[in-house]
Amino acid sequence: PKPKEVSLPLAFEAGEMAQVDWGEVWIWLDGKYQKVYVFVMTLNYSGGIYVEAFDSMVQEAFFQGHANAFVFFGGVCFTLTYDNLKAAVQKVLKGRNRIENERFVAFRSAYLFDSRFCNPAKGNEKGRVENMVKFTEHNLFTPVPHVNTLSELNALLKERCLKYQDHTQARQSQSVGERLNEERKHWLDLPLHPPECCRLVSVKADKSALVQFETNKYSVPSEHAFKTLWLKSFVNRVEITDTEQMIATHDRLKGKYQESIRFEH
Repeated sequence: PKPKEVSLPLAFEAGEMAQVDWGEVWIWLDGKYQKVYVFVMTLNYSGGIYVEAFDSMVQEAFFQGHANAFVFFGGVCFTLTYDNLKAAVQKVLKGRNRIENERFVAFRSAYLFDSRFCNPAKGNEKGRVENMVKFTEHNLFTPVPHVNTLSELNALLKERCLKYQDHTQARQSQSVGERLNEERKHWLDLPLHPPECCRLVSVKADKSALVQFETNKYSVPSEHAFKTLWLKSFVNRVEITDTEQMIATHDRLKGKYQESIRFEH
């Protein structure tokens, strides 16, 4: 008979590893019932969790979730486990070998943590965060939140993550918070100069002094028309630079085929 796959329970050293994943939940946001994407980081040793909601799963949101989680926990564990999401992996090779996304390599190098990737279709290899995503949906988002902004929602989620530290997990004698305090002694320090959580894109201003990013357009001062510029895409804003100085900043447009024009430009 064909042998069946066997899974072994694992134990981890304090500060050794964390797991990261995305989830999807529906909430009432500014009076509308809509889907948001939830970044979840959970610590393998203590069971501490950090949860943050975004309106998309773009790479800059992926980076911002990490940066905010590290600040929330007060340090950086040595290894983070992922599935093969595009924000981190450019190509899946044989075994556990991966060609990582260049921006992701630069980001994690600034924090000095290592990355570990699950085998394809092996979500059980990061079962703790898989279970925590489900726990988050059933507990942190029940009842369904009614909020006006994502900032209001994330403040609520942060409170609930802190409250969870009073919980004692199965087969443990200490609370999550007590084990988390023990874990902090082993973590890497936060960098003095953390990297910017953004994508850097080359853009060209047209005759109307507008640059296009994705499907939307943003204005720059008219003297920069026809020039090649650089656009930094953050979660909630875009910054445009001529390599020497920032020449324009806009709130990031969330729809499609929209324009943000500052008439002083």
